Parts: sequence; C-alpha cells; structure tokens
Amino acid sequence: MTSPSMASERLERHSSAAPCDHLHDTTSRYDHGEKLLTFLLVCHACRTEKVIVTLPYQPRFEQHPARLAA
Repeated sequence: MTSPSMASERLERHSSAAPCDHLHDTTSRYDHGEKLLTFLLVCHACRTEKVIVTLPYQPRFEQHPARLAA
C-alpha cells in the first residue's frame, strides 16, 4: 500500500510532465487518511497522471430500513 506522502510525491512528479497527444482516461483516488478525493487524467502510453482537482471529502453512510418485496 502506498503511503499518503508517497502518493502525493508521485502525483506532483507526474503533474509537472509536459502534456502529450495521447488519449487520456479519467479516474479518481480517495486518500482515506487525509480525507481527500482527487480527480486525474491518466495517460497509459506515457504512464503519466495529471491532477485536475482535489477536494475534501468524507463519505457518510446512513443505513436505511430494509424494503420488503411484495
């Protein structure tokens, strides 16, 4: 598992890379320890990532009563 500091160093290193002309995939990553949700563009050809935005986020789970099938 990657530590939060290692993950942020990796993102910073790849974020500064020159843009390429390849198609990019979008993805997101959640850092549970820092409670941050990061949205990225990923180039699989160049193996680079570009951070689009990082937002504070903490999931909230609310259990709802079970619904009975009729």
